[in-house]
Amino acid sequence: MAPEIDIALTALHGVGAKTAQRLEARGITDMLGLLTLFPLRYQRTIFHPSGEQLRGDPPEHLVARGEVTSVRTPRRGTRQPLEVVVTCDSERVVLVWFHIPGGRFADAFRRGRWVEFAGALDTTRGLPRVVQPRTRWVDAPVEMTGEVRFEPVYPSVDGVPGKRLRAAIVEAFERVADSVVDVVPPDVTASLDLGTVRDALAALHVIEEQPSWETAWTRARERIVYEEFYTLQRALALEHVRARARSAAPRCDRRQVARAIVRGLPFALTDDQSRVLASLAEDLGRTVPMRRLLQGDVGSGKTVVALVAAAIAIESGTQVALLAPTEVLASQHLNSARALLAPHDIRVDLLVGSLNAATRNEVLARIAGGDAGLVIGTHALFSSDVEFDNLGLVVVDEQHKFGVEQRDTLLAKGVDPHLLAMTATPIPRSLAHAVFGDLELTVIRERPPGREPVRTYLRDRSSRPALYDWVARTVVGSGQQAFIVFPAIYDDARGFRALIDGAEELANGWLRGRRLGVLHGQMRPDEKLDAMARFAAGDLDVLCATTVVEVGVDVPNATVMVIESAEAFGLSQLHQLRGRVGRGTALSRCVLVRGDELSEAALQRLRVFEATDDGFELAELDLQLRGPGEFLGVRQAGAAEFRFADLVRDAALLAQARRDVRRQLFGDVAVDTDQPVSSPSIP
Repeated sequence: MAPEIDIALTALHGVGAKTAQRLEARGITDMLGLLTLFPLRYQRTIFHPSGEQLRGDPPEHLVARGEVTSVRTPRRGTRQPLEVVVTCDSERVVLVWFHIPGGRFADAFRRGRWVEFAGALDTTRGLPRVVQPRTRWVDAPVEMTGEVRFEPVYPSVDGVPGKRLRAAIVEAFERVADSVVDVVPPDVTASLDLGTVRDALAALHVIEEQPSWETAWTRARERIVYEEFYTLQRALALEHVRARARSAAPRCDRRQVARAIVRGLPFALTDDQSRVLASLAEDLGRTVPMRRLLQGDVGSGKTVVALVAAAIAIESGTQVALLAPTEVLASQHLNSARALLAPHDIRVDLLVGSLNAATRNEVLARIAGGDAGLVIGTHALFSSDVEFDNLGLVVVDEQHKFGVEQRDTLLAKGVDPHLLAMTATPIPRSLAHAVFGDLELTVIRERPPGREPVRTYLRDRSSRPALYDWVARTVVGSGQQAFIVFPAIYDDARGFRALIDGAEELANGWLRGRRLGVLHGQMRPDEKLDAMARFAAGDLDVLCATTVVEVGVDVPNATVMVIESAEAFGLSQLHQLRGRVGRGTALSRCVLVRGDELSEAALQRLRVFEATDDGFELAELDLQLRGPGEFLGVRQAGAAEFRFADLVRDAALLAQARRDVRRQLFGDVAVDTDQPVSSPSIP
C-alpha cells in the first residue's frame, strides 16, 4: 500500500517544520502516514439547521448562524459562565463559556449582532446549549440548508489543531491517493466486492460523498483490514514455501528404537498421540525441514510424543536439542528423557546456566563430538560456544516463551534441521494463523485415560481458615501434597497476596507443623531445583510458589492447587496452574481465592474459569479479554499487533485472507493440517 512517490509533509499547506516534527513524533512521517491515521469516531454535523431539525433529532455537532437576543455576563469575582442566547430560525440556542477568552470578548456580544458558531450540541437541559463554541461575526443571516455530514474525529496530535490536521489529510489524499498501490490482486478484491484501497481511504476520511455513508465506511474498514491480513499471510506462506524448498534437512527414517519405546510404555498412547506421532514420523522421513507447531492442553501427553520423535532422529544418526524456558522444566524433561531413552543407549545431557565451568566444558565437548544424542537446555543453548556435530531436530517447549529470532539462532546450529515447537497454552486459531502461520498446526485434544477433570472452586478470603484447615487435615493428612501459588514475591501497590509474607503466615498459622517449601524466580538455580526435587520426592507437603511452577512441573501426588489473589491472573495462566494437579489417578481440586473488591468483569471471568476446564475455550475467551499482546507476552506480541485489524473482531477476515493466499499460491484452500493421517501408529 505504498505510494509510488514520496512527498515531504512540509509540502502541504499549513504544515511547517514544527508541525512536521509534531506529526513525526506521533509516527506520521509522510503522506501515507497521514492517510493511515484513521478516525477514532465520526460526528454527525448539521450545517445551518432549521428550527425543526434542532427540536427533532438534534445532531452531535452544529454549525449555525443566529442573532444575539440576550447576554448574561458574570459578575466580577464570581465563577459564573458567560451565557449568550442566539435565535436560529425561531429556535433559541444558549452559547456558554466557562473559560472566557481574554480582552473585550464578552463585550462584543450585543443584541442584534449576527454570529456564526460551531460546537457540540447539548439538549439534556432546557434550551439547547453549546459549550465553549468556536465563533465568528457575520454580517447577515444565511439561508437554512440543514445539510447533514459525518465528519471524522482524529486522534489528538500535540500542538496540531484538529482543523489543520483534517485539512492536511484531505490535501494528502488529493496528492497521493491515485498512486497508492493495491497489494491484493484485483481478481481477489473483485470476488469479495471489496473495492480499491483508494476508495477505502476516501470513505474512511469522508472525502468523497457516498450514497450510504455507514455501509461505505464498514466496507472501507474491511478493505484495509483485509489488506493487512493478506500481506501478513502472504509473507508467512512464502516463508513456508522457502522452507519446504530446502533439501538439506537430514532424513530421519530409522524407527526401531521409537517402536520399542512405545511398546515399553506403561500406558497406551491415546488416538491423538498416535495420530500426531505418525505425522511427525512422516515429516522426519522427508528431506525437507519439518516446521510444525504442536498444541496440546495441559496433561495431554505432548512430552512423550516429542521424546519418541527425538528417538527417531537420534537413531537416524543426528542430534536433538530440546529447548525449555526454565531450569525447573529442563530438569523435569531430563528425568523423563533418561527414563525413556537411556535403556536404548541414547545419551541425554543437560546444558543450563547454573552448571559449573568444568561440567559445562564436558557437556560442550560431548555435544561437539556427537556423543550427546539429546541435549536438553535453557537459554544456554543459544551461546556461541555451543556447537553441534550434526543437529537434526530442534524441539522448542513452551515456544511462546521465546522469540522467533531465538528459535532461529538455535536452528542455525544445524543444516536446516527439523523443528517441532510445542505449547501447553492453547492458542486460538486466529492468533495461531496470524503469528505462527509459517508452521503446520497440529493439535492433541484427548486426555490420557484414567485422568479425571480437576474440580474447580471459587472462594473469597473469608473462607481461608476453613480452606487451609482442610489442606492440613484432609489433603496432607492423607499423604497427598498441595501447591499454593501467589501472584508476587513481595508486597506491592496492587494489594495482591505476596509469597514471602503468605508462606510465613501459613507456616506459623494454619499449616503449622506441615513441611512447607518456597519456590520463586529470584532464588538461585540450585535452590529452585532443590525445592522442586524435595517436593517431587515427597519431602515437602506444601510448595508455596509463584508462577515459576506454571509449566512442566509433574508431581502426580500433588492433588490440590490453591491460587491466592486469583484475579491477578489471566484465564490461560490460571489454566496452566490448574494443570499442575490432576496428573495422577486421584481426584484433584483447584481453589481460587479471590480478593474482596473485584469488578463485575473480573468476578465473571473467575466464574467462567470455575465452570470451564476446556483450555481451547478458555484461550478464546482470554484473547477476547486481554488481546494478543498480553496473551502471548512481550516476546511474541509484536508479531500479533496490527495497525488496523483486530484479531477478535476480524477473525473471519483473517481466515478469508489465509484461504485466498493459499488458493493463489498452492491451488487449494486448506487451512488446517491437524487432520487424521492414514496410519494410527509409527509407520
